[in-house]
Amino acid sequence: MSLRRHADVVLLQETTGFRASDMVRSRRWKVFQARGDRGESAVVVRRSAVRSAGRLLVRHVLSAQDCAGAGIGRRFLVSARLVLRGGGHLRVASTHLPHAGCSDAVYHRMTRHLRAWVRHHRQPLVIGADWNRRVRSDPGRLGATTRLRPRGVGIDGFQVDARVGVRRTARLGHDADWASDHEPVRVVIRP
Repeated sequence: MSLRRHADVVLLQETTGFRASDMVRSRRWKVFQARGDRGESAVVVRRSAVRSAGRLLVRHVLSAQDCAGAGIGRRFLVSARLVLRGGGHLRVASTHLPHAGCSDAVYHRMTRHLRAWVRHHRQPLVIGADWNRRVRSDPGRLGATTRLRPRGVGIDGFQVDARVGVRRTARLGHDADWASDHEPVRVVIRP
């Protein structure tokens, strides 16, 4: 319920095995999620918040890895281009970076792909992720090497284009609101 009341765009990770559209069950929302392991991340957009939401874009950003005996599947970045009510354009994306059992080399391999993707896009970007490293520490040096700036709580949060104004970043809800060890993060922007 908190997401439905307090969000216009929701960026989800770890969604393999279920359809994000089952969570909203309403024509008021548009869901961007691929099938199979490509659906490991998803973007959900409140239709009333945008003039239009473009087609789903899925980009492969890391092959399956064996990380300290705990394998991880392939990683993808899922994105959509939004035309906002005010006429501005914004590309939103969701992804899931390797966990702490993976070496720095594996982590940086994925952030290199993310960096190339960011440099390819001219419109303002917001990337939400389970970064698996403290967001404010600028995981993978994305903020230091691109126009993105880290915003988040713990390992959950966003990289927000420097051209997008951020009004505030805060944890959404309380521990009792969520059945997860992750912290839903809300970022209020002014594109």
